[in-house]
Amino acid sequence: MVDVELVDAVFPWRYAEEAVRGEALKAEVEAERCAEKAAAAQAEDSGR
Repeated sequence: MVDVELVDAVFPWRYAEEAVRGEALKAEVEAERCAEKAAAAQAEDSGR
């Protein structure tokens, strides 16, 4: 069995990496959403 508190004390950067990964994922999702909106707007404009 691994002592989680000991691991956290020895590897504090683990949380920082997870936070950075989470922020990167959020940014990626937001970028995809923006790209979809832009594509939809462009399709709407070309359809007129």
